[in-house]
Order: sequence, then structure tokens, then C-alpha cells
Amino acid sequence: MISVTEAAVLYLQTTLEIIKPTVYEGENVSRVLSLVIGAHKRFLAVHKIADELPEQLVGIFQTSSVKAFNAKF
Repeated sequence: MISVTEAAVLYLQTTLEIIKPTVYEGENVSRVLSLVIGAHKRFLAVHKIADELPEQLVGIFQTSSVKAFNAKF
């Protein structure tokens, strides 16, 4: 079951503002992507996808220290 409370949505929005691959051991992009997908599902459930989400996601993944990875964005 997906939690769709306002508090859950606010928490996820805040998390997406601060999350970075460098926080996870080995810059675990899969972990970050999993969190982003989970947040997106909740946003869809409550029809609260922010207009700035695409730019926010690019910003998240550009924080990697792997230049080849960043170049994709």
C-alpha cells in the first residue's frame, strides 16, 4: 500500500531536494533511482508531480563524481 498523506508527499519532495548519489557507498545510483521511482509513484497517486521535477532529477544525478556519468545529463 502506498502512503499518500500530505506529510508523506512533503517528505518526499524535501528528500528529492537534498538527495545525492555521493551519499551512498560507491555512489549507488541504483539506490537513488529506486528512491526516485518510489517518490514518483507516490506523486502520481496523489496527482502532485511538480513542474520542476525533470530539472530536479537531472540535478540529482549530476552530483555524481563520475564525469562520464554526468556527461549523459
